[in-house]
Amino acid sequence: MNLPYHKLFDKRKITDFNKSIQNTINFMTISRKINLVGSSSLEAIKYYQDFDLNEMFNEDGNKNYPLQILNLFRNKFNEALQNQTTYIMDFKCGLDVNGESLHWTKKDIDNGFIINGNNEKVKFVDAILQKSIMKLDVIEVLEDGLLGEFSDIYLIKICNRSNFTDYENSKAFILNGLLKSYDEYYYVEHNYYKSLKRILSIKMQEGKIKYRNDLINLIKFFNSDIGMLNKVMTNIYTIEELINNKFKKVNKDIIRRNIEHNLNMLNKTDDNLVRNFTINKLKNIRTMLYNKINKASLEYINSNKSILPY
Repeated sequence: MNLPYHKLFDKRKITDFNKSIQNTINFMTISRKINLVGSSSLEAIKYYQDFDLNEMFNEDGNKNYPLQILNLFRNKFNEALQNQTTYIMDFKCGLDVNGESLHWTKKDIDNGFIINGNNEKVKFVDAILQKSIMKLDVIEVLEDGLLGEFSDIYLIKICNRSNFTDYENSKAFILNGLLKSYDEYYYVEHNYYKSLKRILSIKMQEGKIKYRNDLINLIKFFNSDIGMLNKVMTNIYTIEELINNKFKKVNKDIIRRNIEHNLNMLNKTDDNLVRNFTINKLKNIRTMLYNKINKASLEYINSNKSILPY
């Protein structure tokens, strides 16, 4: 690993990324008080797949902030529809009658309301302050023609009302969520690579000094060829998502460019997968990659049992 120890856990700043990534982040924000989290935030991680963001919109006063936020998202949907690079994949805000997230289309945002499972109108200005996850997911065609996935979680607090509780911002809540997610990946889904990613996050939360060696070894694993294969696998999934998106039509040259790029990445490690790489076999390639990554991740875990949380 090239970075000295004191730099291993340094965080990337948004200004460290190229202009098209910065522009996409600026497109997503509603407050300019945005935080970069996840793998892409760590300078030491070589292969990261997406950009996870969160931000706090915290305002007092008598202004009609919910309506202002609605108009911000109307502008975002219109801008994304008109340009050639931005694809809104999902926007959720508020809860349906079954307690699941409400997913808003451009038509819903334009109307300012959505129809729930009981065939009732739910206004955006009301949904925005329900205790729920408010999140925008975007795929962006970046300046090099490659795809980037971006997600922004919006924490909204207006006067004394919010879409979150104070406990949800506490270290204890975050750590508990990571442990629950680890349990799901490890014991239920048997997705060992994602289990390792959760272990990295857990140990970062619990103490970088205490788990120094474990963290260094995990980062080395994520920066190995297995990390690169995981990046390709995730890229393939992003390509599939874009092909099947319902927001707007995709230029085939975008798909072709991204398939060629991932083909070149695979060419460095796995000739067999390269020979089978065609647009009609994306799902099969992704499955083969998953199996290979999962096997290597389980072998890593079996050789490093002490890293497990319990």
